[in-house]
Amino acid sequence: MNTEMIYTRRGFVKLAAGAVAAAALVATGASTLDIDKAFAASQNADGSYTVTANLYVKHEDHQAPLVSGNAYLTNPNNPLKLGGFPTSPMSDNATLKVLDDGKYQVTIPVRNECFSLIEFSGGDGVTVADYETTYCSYPNENRISSLTLVISERKAEYKFTAVKEYAAHPLKKGYHEWPIYMTVEFPDAQ
Repeated sequence: MNTEMIYTRRGFVKLAAGAVAAAALVATGASTLDIDKAFAASQNADGSYTVTANLYVKHEDHQAPLVSGNAYLTNPNNPLKLGGFPTSPMSDNATLKVLDDGKYQVTIPVRNECFSLIEFSGGDGVTVADYETTYCSYPNENRISSLTLVISERKAEYKFTAVKEYAAHPLKKGYHEWPIYMTVEFPDAQ
């Protein structure tokens, strides 16, 4: 058994769904199990998937003192409000849909206001389908709070350079154009 898988919430849900499916099969006397159907429970009712997707600035790019790793724009931790640093990726935080043309649409909440995303133009086989903004007091303007992106091909990591961030961290305060990276956990069923 892959014990690392059960330590995530999604891994636990899959394990529990498999156990329930196995119990249902035993109870009804069924002798075979279609694995794709057994784990279809991880798919939402509207056909979308809850996935892990993260946007971040690599530490080698931002080099902010005291921020000892990548700065995740998807992580709400805010050191200016004594909420810790946004150095951990989030999990099960995005929604992904498989489009009819074989592309993917992912909606990612952009929750960090200390590293605010101000402009994002896509790139690397990814286009912006929609976005939402919210007011942020640090740059005293709106920041992107949610991105809906269309992805043309699956990759381990995407890099975007037509971007603009505002860092409120006192040692790196100001507007920057650090590259933003994205990772997406695609559903295994696709």
